Amino acid sequence: MKKLHVQLICLLSAVLIFTLAFIYGLGKINALSELSLSEDYVVLTENEQELEQIDYDIELLRPLVASEPLFEVSEEEPKEEVTPEPPATPAPEQIAKIDASVTVSATPEIFVQEGAGTTIIDTPSVDTQPNTPTSSQGGTTTSSQGTSQGTAPSPPASQSTRSALDSVLGMPEYTPSGITLSVTFGGTQYKADAVTVLSGMVQCEIVGAANEAPISAYNEAYKAQAVAAHSYVKYSNLRSSAPSVSMKTPNAQTVRLVEQVAGKLVYYNGSVAQTVYHASSGGHTQSAAYVWGSSVPYLVGVESKYDNSLVTTTYTLAQMKSKLASCGITPSGDPSGWFSIVNYTDGYYVNAINICGVQKTGRYVRETLLGYGIRSPKFSVTYSNETFTFITNGYGHGVGMSQIGAKGYAKNEGMSYVQILQHYYKGCTVG
Repeated sequence: MKKLHVQLICLLSAVLIFTLAFIYGLGKINALSELSLSEDYVVLTENEQELEQIDYDIELLRPLVASEPLFEVSEEEPKEEVTPEPPATPAPEQIAKIDASVTVSATPEIFVQEGAGTTIIDTPSVDTQPNTPTSSQGGTTTSSQGTSQGTAPSPPASQSTRSALDSVLGMPEYTPSGITLSVTFGGTQYKADAVTVLSGMVQCEIVGAANEAPISAYNEAYKAQAVAAHSYVKYSNLRSSAPSVSMKTPNAQTVRLVEQVAGKLVYYNGSVAQTVYHASSGGHTQSAAYVWGSSVPYLVGVESKYDNSLVTTTYTLAQMKSKLASCGITPSGDPSGWFSIVNYTDGYYVNAINICGVQKTGRYVRETLLGYGIRSPKFSVTYSNETFTFITNGYGHGVGMSQIGAKGYAKNEGMSYVQILQHYYKGCTVG
């Protein structure tokens, strides 16, 4: 009997132990289930927060997307600048004296007034005929230096795919941008790839003579010129106009620089800006309103360092009498009193001037009276020994980017092409 009791107690103990073990195990399972649900909830909550943040970001971006310019930019800015080694050059002089050829290059000083549809031409007297390439300029130069970083290069432009303008300019080999621009050159209208158009313009406007190599210290200024030229042409193309431009046979290194920025444009409030430019402003540009009578918010007077370009021009008393007479102005009295400056523009250009008692503008003196015989409306005039002496500072109308100023900022302050453009075109973006 005693043995039976022991067995019964052992059996009950085993049942009790098994029951407790079962209850304990069930509790662990419930706890694990609760933990798993808790982790799922955390993950779900994080996902919901992430989705909410994405929705918020989209709402922030929506007005920016809505204001995107209609013109598609096809190329990203390269991460690194291609800086080809130029040929040996003399030691650089002061920036005010460098590259006199820039001030005599053909600057497309054409301005279409906002909403007016009229075109005013202001072009220095230079040869704008196409350059006929020699046998050594026949477009066979190749280089692998200038392909944009991070962008798969297109095949080189072959003779079969080249435009008529390629042949006229004797273009070196290049990587097409895929962007077509329309321009008038030498009296003929052309449609060509942006790299061709901009390379020819940059070579003429700021680099130098046909096939002259660019100077590496000014590379950012050359690129700023390319983007300004692109925006200038595109602004006209969007208004069904092919602007008259000046071009020269580009050096292969010029083409390499243009390839880096061929897809870039200057925008104001989402629209392509009319980026007029000139050779030199004599230290300060002026607002468009003083030149063309219409205010443009991004074409205002700004300081332009490294930009003085003084030139002296003289006229004899007899020559001046003849010019005044041709303009219907009758001189009288002491010739020293024939010219009297009344006031200046915001860029220190002559705004109003009395000529023998008749009030005119500084622009009238430069363009009409003297027939572009002086380089700029920023001038002083004196009379002595039967000679009128005009001292001008700068070259051109003085609105927008100064080419010599851009070179000075690139060389002396290390400005990028974007910084140069945003300095001269206030409130604009580049992209």
